[in-house]
Amino acid sequence: MVEGRPSSADGSLSSVFHWQSLSIKELDDGPKNKLDTHMERANNWIYREKYTMIAITRSRRLNLVVALIALAFVSALVVRTSASAFSDTTDNTTNQFTAGDVTLIDDDLTVAMFTAGNMKPLDAQTECITITYQGSLDASVTLYGALTAGDGLDDYLNLTVNRGSGGSFGDCTGFLSSENVYTGTLDGFTGTHTSFGTGAGTWAPTGGAPDDDMTYQFIVTLQDDNAAQGLTTTASFTWEAQNT
Repeated sequence: MVEGRPSSADGSLSSVFHWQSLSIKELDDGPKNKLDTHMERANNWIYREKYTMIAITRSRRLNLVVALIALAFVSALVVRTSASAFSDTTDNTTNQFTAGDVTLIDDDLTVAMFTAGNMKPLDAQTECITITYQGSLDASVTLYGALTAGDGLDDYLNLTVNRGSGGSFGDCTGFLSSENVYTGTLDGFTGTHTSFGTGAGTWAPTGGAPDDDMTYQFIVTLQDDNAAQGLTTTASFTWEAQNT
């Protein structure tokens, strides 16, 4: 008896068939034995299976290509539909912004208030200066000072600062005091009032026209102290404005 189980050349066929059992005698019968017949049938079956698989593969590839083409067409249609819309705009242009300012000037024409020399005990010097605020913003103004040179006369100089109206730089005629800003020594003033935050006599001018004026009167007196002989000192006074 002869049995067999053929498969495809690449071993991928899942179908299985069996040859019929044949006797030796049957193999010899006829001009074309039955084994040849069965082999031919097997080859025909393998041929059909092979080309069936090829056809299935080609069909799947064709379906994929068709799907991709359809997707591209739909995408193009959506883009074209989205772009085909009515539109309109409105705007607001030429928006401008300007910062406010704080502007503070005085009438000293860059000249020092005091040039007192050869002072003797109890000599007093009185000077005035007018400060003008021209800023657009409301502000706060304070006065502070610093020693810039000297060897200690500031300890023996009494200082009084008043503020009010009337008078001008170099001429206190008509000055009317409205507030005492400081009374003490020059050394005490410059040691205590050193910046805007620690400044003396806060003044609050209003921004915009008209300008706000404030006149400050300084009175400096040399103490009757023998230790002051021959000493010198130099000081500066600063008004600073900050917006509120």
